[in-house]
Amino acid sequence: MKKKQIRALVSDFLGSLLLAMAVIGSGIMAESLTNDLAIIMFINVFSIILALAVLIATFSQIGVAHFNPIVTLWFLSRKKVSVVEAFELIVVQILGFIAGVATINYSFGRDFFEKATQPRQSNGIFVAEIIASAGLIFVLTAVTRSDIRGGAQVWVPVWFGSVIFFTSSTAFANPALSLARTFTDSPTGITFSHLGTYILAQFIGLIIGGLISMYLFQMKFKKPSFK
Repeated sequence: MKKKQIRALVSDFLGSLLLAMAVIGSGIMAESLTNDLAIIMFINVFSIILALAVLIATFSQIGVAHFNPIVTLWFLSRKKVSVVEAFELIVVQILGFIAGVATINYSFGRDFFEKATQPRQSNGIFVAEIIASAGLIFVLTAVTRSDIRGGAQVWVPVWFGSVIFFTSSTAFANPALSLARTFTDSPTGITFSHLGTYILAQFIGLIIGGLISMYLFQMKFKKPSFK
């Protein structure tokens, strides 16, 4: 493995770790400051927007800055990464998110790993996750195929800032982060028994968002490469 590839994997691991800390930590901090659910949500969303913007802007200078398996799989379908590279990235993303949750749990005086008890399952939530994930793929495609000023580091966080507020699922749109959230019994956690609904919806969203993007931007499917 080349040094450049190693740096890219390390950067996606670190980015995933820090994003998990921002998502979970801001929820725990907000809950300790107020009982107002609207304020808790606003603090959480504001932290996510800022963290995403900084992490994409900085780590994209070193690696791919995906921090999300459905993003990696979308770029795999565009031959931007190989099958092997995609597998490696998804593994480090999962490890990074889990490590981030454990670290932030402990920093707030909690157990490294907790059993999440927040129920998150309904037909509406399923549809909401499809919308959030499909929208992510479309926004990401739009900003990378045009001269829209700001790039992914601006418009992906803006999308998440909006979609978290207007969807019933609060827009996880990330299978690896969804899994990691089962290890924290904080406001942003999700009970493990409901995880499958989120992940299935996210992959459906990936397919729908990809098909819409390919149609609107007149893109052809590219057979993934193993090298």
